[in-house]
Order: sequence, then C-alpha cells, then structure tokens
Amino acid sequence: MTKQQVLVGVLEEFFSESQIDYILSLLYSWTGNYDDVENWLHSPIPAFGYISAIEACNRGLASEVISYISGIEQGGYA
Repeated sequence: MTKQQVLVGVLEEFFSESQIDYILSLLYSWTGNYDDVENWLHSPIPAFGYISAIEACNRGLASEVISYISGIEQGGYA
C-alpha cells in the first residue's frame, strides 16, 4: 500500500472522494511528498487550538479543516 493510499484511508472517514482529492493534491503541492503531507495532517495547528487537522476531524470539525486549507490556498495565513 502506498503512502497516498494510506492517507486516503485515513481521510475517507471524514471527507468525500472529491474532497480527499482536493486536500491531497493541494497539500502535496505545498509539501512535495506524501510523508510531509502526513506530517502536516498530524501537526498542531494554532487556528484549531494546537490540535492537528486529523484531531479536528475526529472532533467533528472536518468542514472547518477544508475551510482552513482553502483559506490558505486563497492567500490566507496558516
């Protein structure tokens, strides 16, 4: 199983296929590899009270995670 497939498996609990494609392609374009995508998803995010994107999803904040990522893409600050 590739790292990308593992990440899809983690994210499919929270997001649709099109959302997963968006998230992974955007994070990959920022990081350059799937190991760093995984690290990003598990790193504390100040905007979420220093919990990770995955933990935010576990707490029912998946739509907020998408909004956060989209905001960064639009030129907002992380």
